[in-house]
Amino acid sequence: MTDVGLRTGGVVLAGGFSSRMGRCKALLEIAGSSALDRVVSSMRHADVEDLIVVSGFHHKEIEKEATGCGVRTVFNDRFEEGMLSSVKT
Repeated sequence: MTDVGLRTGGVVLAGGFSSRMGRCKALLEIAGSSALDRVVSSMRHADVEDLIVVSGFHHKEIEKEATGCGVRTVFNDRFEEGMLSSVKT
């Protein structure tokens, strides 16, 4: 049987307003790392190879953090429409 070389991809939705939290959840520091860094590390540990972070309201800060984590970002310019718009992005 031939190995088809399947790859697992993952998407991190980080485009929201964080209005209830009052600050960007993805950038919260937890045990010395951002929440985004911890999510990316967990996904890599689970052999997720292709990672994309969808940014929105806090896009400049998210994109900077994601670049530091070694993952690419996509900007959802319709983030005001809610989470589904980030999935569609």
